[in-house]
Amino acid sequence: GETRNPVADAGPDQIKEQAYYQGVNVTLDGSGSSDPDGDDITYEWTWSGGMATGVSPIVSLPLGTTTITLVVNDEILDSCCPDTVVITVVDTTPPVLTVPDDVMEEQTSFAGTPVSLDPATATDICDTDVDISDDAPAVFPLGETIVTFTATDDSGNTATGSMTVTVVDTTPPDVWCIPFINPSGKEEPTGKAKGKGVGENPDGFYQLNTEDICDSEPEIFVVDTGSGTVFGPFASGTVIKYTEDADATPEMKKIGSDKGKAGAVAWHIIGNGDISIYAVDHSGNVGTPCSCLVPPLPK
Repeated sequence: GETRNPVADAGPDQIKEQAYYQGVNVTLDGSGSSDPDGDDITYEWTWSGGMATGVSPIVSLPLGTTTITLVVNDEILDSCCPDTVVITVVDTTPPVLTVPDDVMEEQTSFAGTPVSLDPATATDICDTDVDISDDAPAVFPLGETIVTFTATDDSGNTATGSMTVTVVDTTPPDVWCIPFINPSGKEEPTGKAKGKGVGENPDGFYQLNTEDICDSEPEIFVVDTGSGTVFGPFASGTVIKYTEDADATPEMKKIGSDKGKAGAVAWHIIGNGDISIYAVDHSGNVGTPCSCLVPPLPK
């Protein structure tokens, strides 16, 4: 009888996940093809940029959609109608992101601390150059800041990771006292009283000062070294009058007025010994005490 054409069957459409940079290996399936005369048939698969033979060849296909045409032949006739199969290669796998280790830095200014972070890295099964972004500020404030990194591949898949930057303040404030002119103008401090050590203020007037790298308003405390009594807190720039009287009860009295009639002196402190001052910042750091020497009252 008359030879009849074989029938091509390229199998069902397939969706495959990309497995490597170039794409993925796909097994084609022409097993549904047949020859009505029972003859053996050969298989030829073709697509843009490639071809294969055999009933079930394994081919490498790139990301995206590839239409493959199958023609079978019984050594005399080709299949009357080619059959096609659509292979769709997708990338839904996010990158693998590695973020830097947590870091701790000392605060360096009122605003915080600039911190240079190690870079995050990312690998991806399909993208050789993954985009990485982060939300790190230019200056990190005191305390903990979580930095989030985002890796995005060419297919739009994302992975996120975070690390913590901790800014600490362990630096104590500086503190010092400046002998201050008696508001009556009778005597200007010289820093040395007759027969006494350097730094004594004959009139007992002092301006209390402090400065901190992170805290704009550290608090100053005054210690009567004779009784151990602590007075304060005081703001930087406060002017006090201190009277040393071994027999007196330590106390502090507010002086001055809103109109400034008593000059810049804000407080009169009476104690049993010399005074030592220290400052505390908002992180609880305590500065090295500073002595402000005042001659005792004459006996």
